[in-house]
Amino acid sequence: GTPVGHPAAAAVVAEQQRRWPVALQDAWGGDGPRSALEADAWHGYEVLQALDLISLALCTIDLDQPPDPDAAPIAVNDTLRAIDQPSAPRTVPAVPTRAPAERVDLTLTVHEPGLVVLAPWPFAVDAVAVAIWARVMEDRPYDSPGAAAAAYAAAPRQALAALVSPSAG
Repeated sequence: GTPVGHPAAAAVVAEQQRRWPVALQDAWGGDGPRSALEADAWHGYEVLQALDLISLALCTIDLDQPPDPDAAPIAVNDTLRAIDQPSAPRTVPAVPTRAPAERVDLTLTVHEPGLVVLAPWPFAVDAVAVAIWARVMEDRPYDSPGAAAAAYAAAPRQALAALVSPSAG
């Protein structure tokens, strides 16, 4: 199956997989072992996936509300379909490190409003400031999908700011 279980997603994956060997051949150009290039390409791809999941977690968690202290972390992938998000830390599982076979699970936890702790810390900088554009709507039932869409369109865009840090201190 595909990650989202939709035929369009399967078609996109199939097309990209057809392009992959040609793109690698073009990138390699005969310089060094092709296996090293392919290993580097897969490493880069998996790092990019991890960064994508970190950004999705930051877009779906409540940046103003620390999670329930007893809540077990939930993999980001497992929360993406839900409108109502659980109050729990998020994990990005099996992120590759510099070592070829070593992987770590990253955990994002809102420590206090606007401060997200990411551990273990994967970046070379001390912290990362983020701004996420959002429309904040009243949390209430809407009479129809059209009414919800109209309320969304009428809600002003605002930047939600957060600091992503290796620690709460």
